Amino acid sequence: MEYLKDFDFDLKYHPGKANVVADASSHKALSQAEVKMHTTKLYEKVRDLNLQVTEVDGGIWLHKLDVSCELWSRIVQAQGADLDLQKRIGYPEFSTASDGAVLFEGRVCVPNDPKLKKLNLEEPHKSGFSIHPGATKMYQDLKRDYWWPGMKVEIAEFVARCIICQQVKIEHQRSAGFLEPLEIPQWKWEQIAMDFVGGLPHNKKGMTRFG
Repeated sequence: MEYLKDFDFDLKYHPGKANVVADASSHKALSQAEVKMHTTKLYEKVRDLNLQVTEVDGGIWLHKLDVSCELWSRIVQAQGADLDLQKRIGYPEFSTASDGAVLFEGRVCVPNDPKLKKLNLEEPHKSGFSIHPGATKMYQDLKRDYWWPGMKVEIAEFVARCIICQQVKIEHQRSAGFLEPLEIPQWKWEQIAMDFVGGLPHNKKGMTRFG
């Protein structure tokens, strides 16, 4: 009310029945030429998307759009030159897709090609759609679609060599601090300490107990 009192106006009451939405007959009608002009502009915008447009009665048809991955085709072509990968095809975990791609448990096998591996690592790490993920996050993302021997180690080494990650990211861990010596015991057998000098026994997997 403080805001409205500065204006010179009259309030008129309209009953609810009189305050109705405008019907279709009161809308502004477009001529046939204007409709055709808007339709032509719409066709031009659709053609900018590289889609095939066919005009039919009452509308348009958008033809099928095929999206292909250049990296996938390069991987499939390079798989034939990887002799070690070709030897693995007979194993139960490996299969072949309809386009000839060699798969490991449903994931495409990346051949032992340094340039192809580098491209496969740079895309999910340095592209505009990624934010330089760490080694663990990057490995979890890549292993859903790709596989190659030593994949986890190579991803960790690639992330460790990234200059941007070295400049920006830091380890969020508390400092270990200084070593504190043990208190001098006042009586024998009051404190017992043991150091493992030799190697620990191996388990069934060939690893040490703390490996």
